[in-house]
Amino acid sequence: TGLNLQAKAALRNLVKDENSDRARLYAEVAQALNIEPSQIEKIQKIFAVEWAKSALAGWWVQQEDGAWVKKA
Repeated sequence: TGLNLQAKAALRNLVKDENSDRARLYAEVAQALNIEPSQIEKIQKIFAVEWAKSALAGWWVQQEDGAWVKKA
């Protein structure tokens, strides 16, 4: 990607922090809606589908199988 080691580490930390924040969001949504914590994966999928729908053309979105594609 052309990034030096320091930039790669910073990017990894940013992604880790974002994923952690997102997990807290899903847990709070579940709690607010009185949804069992075991159902958080369903909440994640709902958010993922909606975010992919709202992504602009040319943005990278992750498919359900984990593959990343550029939205047409």
